[in-house]
Amino acid sequence: TLSNLPADGLPVNINAYFDGNYATCQYNATNVFTAPQPPSLVSFTGEGTYCGNETPNNIVVDANGTAPFSVNFLLNGQATTISSPTNPISLGNTPGVYELTEITAGGCSASVNGVQTITISNGVTPEFDEVEPVCVGGSFTLPSISNNGIDGTWTPAFNNTQTTTYTFTPTIGQCANTTTLTVQITNGVTPTFPTFGPYCPNATPDVLPNNSNNGISGTWSPAIINTTQTGSSDYTFTPTAGVCATPVTVSVNVNNPTPPIIPSQTICLGESTVLNATGNATYSWSGGVQNGVPFTPTATTTYTLTTTQNGCSATSEVTIFVDQPSAVSVSADVTLGLPPLVVNFTNNSSNGSQFLWDFGNGIEIPVNTTVGQVMTYNEIGVYEVILTGISGACETSDTVLIQVIPYAPAEVIVPNVFTPNSDNVNTVFELQMRFVKSFSAIILNRWGNVVFELNDSNPQWDGGDSVDGVYFVLYKATDFNDVVTEGQGFVHLMR
Repeated sequence: TLSNLPADGLPVNINAYFDGNYATCQYNATNVFTAPQPPSLVSFTGEGTYCGNETPNNIVVDANGTAPFSVNFLLNGQATTISSPTNPISLGNTPGVYELTEITAGGCSASVNGVQTITISNGVTPEFDEVEPVCVGGSFTLPSISNNGIDGTWTPAFNNTQTTTYTFTPTIGQCANTTTLTVQITNGVTPTFPTFGPYCPNATPDVLPNNSNNGISGTWSPAIINTTQTGSSDYTFTPTAGVCATPVTVSVNVNNPTPPIIPSQTICLGESTVLNATGNATYSWSGGVQNGVPFTPTATTTYTLTTTQNGCSATSEVTIFVDQPSAVSVSADVTLGLPPLVVNFTNNSSNGSQFLWDFGNGIEIPVNTTVGQVMTYNEIGVYEVILTGISGACETSDTVLIQVIPYAPAEVIVPNVFTPNSDNVNTVFELQMRFVKSFSAIILNRWGNVVFELNDSNPQWDGGDSVDGVYFVLYKATDFNDVVTEGQGFVHLMR
């Protein structure tokens, strides 16, 4: 603790020696201390009178002394302390009376005196006369200066379609408050009129009256009902100026029944059809046809549809095309046989230009001629051949059945003797076979040695240089059903 420092703030030199706990070290340092100056009040400012919508300035203390600073004061009689690391010191802007009592700076305190006051004025409230209700669509000007002389502006802008509360904001610089004013908008009387229409096209319309049923005068736009234009049109009645009544719009319909769109049809002779018109109208057909009831035309005919709606009628036409069917006939030159079975088909049809051949084996051929067709059937089975004749919307057909039957099993006979000499009778050996697609055979002597081989390309044995005797024959024969038959036999070679 330093004591007896000079009060004039002059520097004091002090030599300090420090002895550490773990080692003895000496430090020689010279420190300069300046004695704190006692604080003094330079200025105490910020008081003023403010309007209720204004933000007051801060009360500020400006003091001499060494930071930090602390100011003790009374705010509306309540002791308050404000600390600040810098100068000047702000005491805030709370409305009331600020009375200084003491300033502390750098640990030194000094008593001070001073009073500053922040006063808030509630301001003047603008006054306006009550506004009479305004008719919807009417005009009214909100005054820019109040009865007690406050000028300002209104928000929102005047709206003559609904009751609205408006806010008056005084011009800046006047200590005046905002206020509101409600302007009532009355709808007034709604003019009433009789119903006009609906009308048929080009009919004579009613005259639009200049006075409503409930006595409101005014004008129409457009002024005359137009029946040359079909559909719905709006006509607006505007009350005479000064009459508290609302404009009214009426819709006038000029009906032009629109017949439904029914497409033409194409049918085959003998078939029935239906003409059915639907919608919010009544419908009638020519030719004795009843709407929605099936009927059978015998020839191509155009029918007239009459559509009636709200007393107005319109017509349209629909054509039913009736096509003549083809007389289809098909025949085949053979209907039963072994594979491969080649069949020639004949188209005996008349009154047809397009045909579709279905051969029953997955093959279809469309043609536009009556020329016959040829088809080969390689597989066993029954095939339904269908010839369809197409004439417009008509399709007629005829059928013929083709049956492909299986082959019999292979039949093989081994001749038991042949005489390969010069008499030209029975001089070669050859298997006797039926229903055989291919074969092979070997000829062995009595010791089991192969002396000759037979097959499809070499079916005969002339004995060669073999000696007379009995030979063993082994064969394999494949029939047309791809079934293999194996067999054996003996043949006697005699020269």
